[in-house]
Amino acid sequence: PVHDQLTILNEGQANESTFRLLDQTGRQVISGKLNIGANQINVSELPAGMYFIQIQGAPKAYKVIKL
Repeated sequence: PVHDQLTILNEGQANESTFRLLDQTGRQVISGKLNIGANQINVSELPAGMYFIQIQGAPKAYKVIKL
């Protein structure tokens, strides 16, 4: 679970990849680029609940619980 910052570790081959954070209805609430290494995504403005993150090149979406 996350409170204010979601940390994503990008160990991919490309210098940048993209992500999309979706709510339970599939609506995109945040999107951006991920650099190689650790990336911080500010989720403090989002209401508590379940979200899904899609990362370019990843085989699936991952569940994110915002407290």
